Amino acid sequence: MKKSQSALAFAKWFEDNGIRKSWFAKRIGVDNATITRWLTGAVCPQRASRKWVEELTNGAVSADGWKA
Repeated sequence: MKKSQSALAFAKWFEDNGIRKSWFAKRIGVDNATITRWLTGAVCPQRASRKWVEELTNGAVSADGWKA
C-alpha cells in the first residue's frame, strides 16, 4: 500500500513535534485508531478532517495531498 504525500507528512509531523496521537485525536474528535489508520495510509480522512489536520499542523500537512 502506497502512502499519500500527506500521510507521509503527517507521520513526519508527529515525529518532529513529539505530539501524542491521543492529543491530536481529541482535538479533532476521532479516536486513536483513526489517527493510526491515517498515518499508515490505510484510510484517507474525510474532507472536514483533512482541513482540521491542515489547521492543527499549521499547514505542514496539506488537506489536498491525501490521495495516493
